[in-house]
Amino acid sequence: MAAARFQRNQRLLCEIFNEVCIPDLRSNVNVDRILTLRRQVDALKTHRETFEKDLNELEEKHAEKKRKFIEANEKFHNEYAEASSTDLSREKIEEILQKYEAMEKLQKEKQLLLQQQQAAAAAAISGQQIPTDRLGAVVGRGEATNGVVQQLVHQIQHQPHTSTSSQRESTSMSALR
Repeated sequence: MAAARFQRNQRLLCEIFNEVCIPDLRSNVNVDRILTLRRQVDALKTHRETFEKDLNELEEKHAEKKRKFIEANEKFHNEYAEASSTDLSREKIEEILQKYEAMEKLQKEKQLLLQQQQAAAAAAISGQQIPTDRLGAVVGRGEATNGVVQQLVHQIQHQPHTSTSSQRESTSMSALR
């Protein structure tokens, strides 16, 4: 029995150390599986390329926003430093005063126009009619701008005339007073 074991072991050693390689059947992969794996590799490569492209675009957008922010910050600091300097010339002071006065004048005109619109709306609601000669005087003084007068005239002209002539006369007489 020992002789049989010895011969078997010698035969197995010869097979192991033999130069002829016998392929392992477990590692055999069919062609369809290889093609599937190649397609998956290609799909993963394209996904990676698109992700890299998107990442590069996002980085460029971020860099652009950062650059704009830094430029705006520098511009603000420059303007602030220029404005905070005490070297105001007479012309600069006069220019600032003129701008301030113009803003006040515009604000007063807006308030006046708003009051006129409210009065016209109240008159339209209550059925009173604003005389057109008074509107002409307002336009002549330059108190109304930006088409407000045209709107008022349009409202007056297209207002339904349900009142009698005596009511219209009394309304126009009270408006003239």
